[in-house]
Amino acid sequence: MATLQPTPTVITTQGTVASLSFSPEVSRLMTAGRQNIQSWDPQTGRELPDSSLAGHSDYVRSVTFSPDGLSVASGSQDHTVRIWDAASGVEGVAEPLPAHSDAVSAVAVSSAGTFIVSGSGDRSVRIWDISTGEPTSQPLLGHTGSVFGVAISPDGRLIASASKDHSVRLWDVKTCQLIGEPLVDHYNEVNVVSFSPDARWLASGSDDKTTRVWDIATRQVAPFGVLRCAGVVLAVEFSPDGRTLATGDFSGWVHLWRSGTSEQARAPLRASSSGIRSITFSPDSKRLASGGEDFTVYVWDVADGNRIFKLEGHDQTIRSIAYSPDGLYIVSASRDKSLRLWDATEGTILATLLGHSNRVRSVAFTPDGQSIISGGDDTTLHSWDVVAALSMKSKAEHDPLARLGSAIPNENGWLVGSAGELLLWLPGDYRGYTLLPPCTMIIGSRRVVLAANEGLHWGKNWTACWRNRV
Repeated sequence: MATLQPTPTVITTQGTVASLSFSPEVSRLMTAGRQNIQSWDPQTGRELPDSSLAGHSDYVRSVTFSPDGLSVASGSQDHTVRIWDAASGVEGVAEPLPAHSDAVSAVAVSSAGTFIVSGSGDRSVRIWDISTGEPTSQPLLGHTGSVFGVAISPDGRLIASASKDHSVRLWDVKTCQLIGEPLVDHYNEVNVVSFSPDARWLASGSDDKTTRVWDIATRQVAPFGVLRCAGVVLAVEFSPDGRTLATGDFSGWVHLWRSGTSEQARAPLRASSSGIRSITFSPDSKRLASGGEDFTVYVWDVADGNRIFKLEGHDQTIRSIAYSPDGLYIVSASRDKSLRLWDATEGTILATLLGHSNRVRSVAFTPDGQSIISGGDDTTLHSWDVVAALSMKSKAEHDPLARLGSAIPNENGWLVGSAGELLLWLPGDYRGYTLLPPCTMIIGSRRVVLAANEGLHWGKNWTACWRNRV
C-alpha cells in the first residue's frame, strides 16, 4: 500500500533565514534575516502585505512572538532588541534594548548611589539601575553627535550631557525629557560637563579652548564671562567645597578659578608636557589629581601648587581618574584597556583591573566607595568590587578564582598567569565580556558568566573538581 506524502508549502525569502517563529494561533509565520523581518501566510506561502518589519541596521539573528501574540521581539547584530506591535508592525512598544552600540565615553553615578548614567558614541544618554544593570528608562535621544561627557546634579534631579554637536543638554531624571533648548554657546565640540556642589552652576569644556559656566536657573552663560584656556579643554571639575573650579587643557596646564568668578585662584599648574585628559579633587578639596597623554597620574597640593605624587604604571593615555569618597584611593582608566587602583596616601599601586577588551574611557566610584564603574570602547560598562580588588593580589597564589581575576589576556584569547601559564581560553566573540572577580556586573550586548567556588582547581590537580554522585 502506497504512503501519501504531504506536499510542503514552500516559502522563498529575500535571503538566508536565521530564525523563524509562528504566532500562537499559527496564522502567521515570521522569518528573520538580513536587516528586516518578513511575515508569511503559512498555508499559502505568500508574504502578507505591508508586513515587513524594517529598522535594524545589521543582520537579524532571532525573532519570536510573545505568548499572547500581541508583540514580536527581534534581536540583531546591531546590538539591539526591538519590540514590535504584531498587528500594526509598528515599532515603539519599547525602545531598542539594552546596550550602547558604540563606545561608552562617559559614566557618572548618582549621589544616592541608585543609578548610573552613561554617554556614548551612539549619540545617546542612558540610565541604568546600579544594582541590576537594567535600563530604568528609554534612551535619552536628541544629540546629533557623539556624547563625550555626562554629569548628574548633586540632588539627583538633573543630567547634563556634552556632545560633539557643540551643545550641552539638560535632562530631567524623573521624566527623562530635555529641559528647555540645548545650550549652544560653544562653537566647537563640547568634551566634558560638571555641576557645582550647590547645583547653581554647570561648567563645560570645549575644543574651542574655553570653559563656559552656565547658570542652571536661567540656562544662560554666567555673567562673569568665558574662562579661556591655553588649549582644547578636556577636563573640568568643581572642588567638593565649591570654592574652586579646575580645568585641564591639551597644552598640559591645569587652571584653578575661584568658583562663580573669572578670577584665577592661583597660578596655573604645569601638570604635563602633553595633554590633560582628566582631573579630580580629593574629597577634602586639598589635593588635585591629573592624568593624560604622558601615561602618568600626578597628585598636587592645591594650596601651594607642589606635586605630591607621580603614579606610573599605565603604558598608554590615561582617559579618566577618580578619588574614592573617603579619599583613600585613586582609580585611573586608560587606553591600555586597564584600570589601576592606587593608594592615595602612599602613592603605591594596589590592584590592576583587567576585563575591558578595548580602551577604557571613563571611571567613577559609587558614593559608598564599595564599587567602581567603568565604560569604554568595547561598548560595555563594568562594575568592580573594591574589597575584592584589594585582596586579589594576596590571594592570587593560592586562590584559583583570584588567579583568574588577575590574569592577563593575550592576543590569542588566553588568560595568562603571572608566570606565563595558560589558564583559560575564551572564544573571540566573548573576550572582554567575561564576568571574573573582582568584576561583579557587565552591562553590554552579551556576557559570559563564569561561576566558581572552592571547587575550582587548576594544573595537575584539575581532576579534584570531579564530584561523585550517589
